[in-house]
Amino acid sequence: MRLKNRYISLLFLGFIFINACHPSNPAPDYYFPLPELGNAYVYHYYAETEGFPNEYWLIKRIGDRQLRICIYDDFRGWNQCSYEYLAASGVIQDSVLLFDRDGMVNRVEVEYGNLYPREKLDTNMVFLQYLRWYNDPDSITFTEVIRNRRIIQTSVAGENELTFHLLESIEDFQEGYLSIEAEGREVFKKGKGLMFFTKEIGEVSRTYTFKEELSVENFEKRIGQKIPEF
Repeated sequence: MRLKNRYISLLFLGFIFINACHPSNPAPDYYFPLPELGNAYVYHYYAETEGFPNEYWLIKRIGDRQLRICIYDDFRGWNQCSYEYLAASGVIQDSVLLFDRDGMVNRVEVEYGNLYPREKLDTNMVFLQYLRWYNDPDSITFTEVIRNRRIIQTSVAGENELTFHLLESIEDFQEGYLSIEAEGREVFKKGKGLMFFTKEIGEVSRTYTFKEELSVENFEKRIGQKIPEF
């Protein structure tokens, strides 16, 4: 049971993204649409897998070329926030915050944060994320995730879509040592962003599909609370 719970906890780590001459439009065509500075919107993802909560992704523009994407679910509330930079080469993940059930914050060390290409590139391009975090600031135990995302398809059924294949290696140095391999898939649509994602870790899997876009006001009404400052 403890091993299964650890699988489930690791599944919730979101997909869950320099200096150069910048293009006039800093957001890639197939990534999340870029709101006006200081504004935000929410994507509702429906959990196709029984037993998992729906997710709500808050996408906010916090700087000229900066996004903050925070994930909320029906079970645990706020899970994590990803701070991302829109570079000339694509989307770079600057930092990540993880929230536990008590509201405590873990700051994730981002060794490599290559999330998304600037242009719709050829297949077999690999984008690397290498993350590490400690569950206790005073502890020497930690978890590492090495995630490789590779473009495998650039159109589906005539739609302008971009599909990524995910491979993850999860090294857990908590109560002993645990090594887990994970595999998944993400589908992005031009002008819309992430439309579908699925991931398997061991015997645990989850699948989500985009359901609707919400305003911040309607999202706050749905969850019955104001969005906190992260």
